[in-house]
Amino acid sequence: MEFRLLGQIGCNDPAVPDVLVRQGEGYALRIPPEWIDARRFEALADEVHDLLATGAMAQAADRGAAALALWTGEALEPLSHEPWARAEATRLEERRLATVEDRAAALGALIAAEAQTGRP
Repeated sequence: MEFRLLGQIGCNDPAVPDVLVRQGEGYALRIPPEWIDARRFEALADEVHDLLATGAMAQAADRGAAALALWTGEALEPLSHEPWARAEATRLEERRLATVEDRAAALGALIAAEAQTGRP
């Protein structure tokens, strides 16, 4: 008896990718990276770093705020005690701290520019 799992969670919208697909004797989850909060955070963190390097301070500060808004609690919190998740949780926490530093640098540059010119 084959359980009709795919039919139970399927979506008829062609714009929505199939996330549960048959693979061999079982199923596999194929989740687009943009659906995963950690991957969205990392993409935004990369943007912040790149914007900061090009001198786009206001955009870097805004994208930094967006990246950090995705962050709640500890990275991989429900799984962080598992040995396989510790290294990834540590790596993500380091990325978060780097993003906090990048955003602070952008905000500091904006404040300094405002102080020099007397206008925002």
